[in-house]
Amino acid sequence: MTNYCLMTTANYLTKALVLYDSLVEVCANDFTLYYFTFDDSTYDYLIKLDYKNIIPISLNDLENFSPQLLNVKVKRTTWEYFFTCSPQIIDFALKKYNLDSVIYLDADLYFYKNPSIVLNEMNNHSVLITEHRYYPKIEKMPQGKYCVQFIPFYNNKEGNIILNDWKEKCIEWCYLREEEGKWADQGYLNDWPERFNSVKVMKNEGAGLASWNVSGYDFEYDNENLTIKSKETGRKFDVVFYHFHGLKMFTNGLIHTGISKSFNVAYDLVYKNYVEKLAKKESEILKKLKIPRRLLNYDIWKESWLIFYLKIIRRIIIPKKDDSIYLKKLNSRYLWLP
Repeated sequence: MTNYCLMTTANYLTKALVLYDSLVEVCANDFTLYYFTFDDSTYDYLIKLDYKNIIPISLNDLENFSPQLLNVKVKRTTWEYFFTCSPQIIDFALKKYNLDSVIYLDADLYFYKNPSIVLNEMNNHSVLITEHRYYPKIEKMPQGKYCVQFIPFYNNKEGNIILNDWKEKCIEWCYLREEEGKWADQGYLNDWPERFNSVKVMKNEGAGLASWNVSGYDFEYDNENLTIKSKETGRKFDVVFYHFHGLKMFTNGLIHTGISKSFNVAYDLVYKNYVEKLAKKESEILKKLKIPRRLLNYDIWKESWLIFYLKIIRRIIIPKKDDSIYLKKLNSRYLWLP
């Protein structure tokens, strides 16, 4: 059985449960998801939803397990503290539940294939990391060469040395700014392959697809498998997981995808399907919990509807090259607005 862990606030609950559904689809029920909740409401929601294979864990439990977190909590913003907790939740899951291994996940991932495809790359390594693979390539990467999105850790000597080093560094410094090669929890991964022999860099380009590299690939379905073809090398891969970084859900029901509409194939094959799953999952959550949508604490849409529609008219008349895409539920259909 494969073990996963992630942490979210209430506004990422819908995304996390769509991620969970994707794991069920590709892994059946052969996994456990240790779901760390960054607020009390998320914990309460998960207890009531009672999803199979999800173990809810409160922030209070994490802070009792790692009391050093409380020493830095008041010194960091909410998101900085969130990132400070990344290695801590991995350590909690491994030790508290005596696991052989656990895979850290960002909540806005979606799996198309069983992750075992990329886990096979580890061989005898203890940790697996993924490159951002920015496209077009950029020389200066403030957020780091590697992405904290999918990181398997083995509970062995080498894995714990790396994890303890990461934990200590995040306690010492974890801020949403670039400073001497550091950036939040992520910049610390830059030198792992050189410092630690037990760290493996993933080679499969079908894992770690996101807005920052999607323009480097052609998407298509091949025998019902979503595939990509690299524009640089011509190599073809099955899509293992996509990272919907930057996709925001707003209080008024609109969605900002975080990617240019010009990538029409990626929209048609990836984003539309994901957004529909988000809408369906949200309806399921609200129905089961019997709560209003506002309690999911989505980002606040700061414009009036009048201003919004005036902007839509302006964008129809004078379209921008780099449009955001919005979603509005209307008569059980989705209206995509430029």
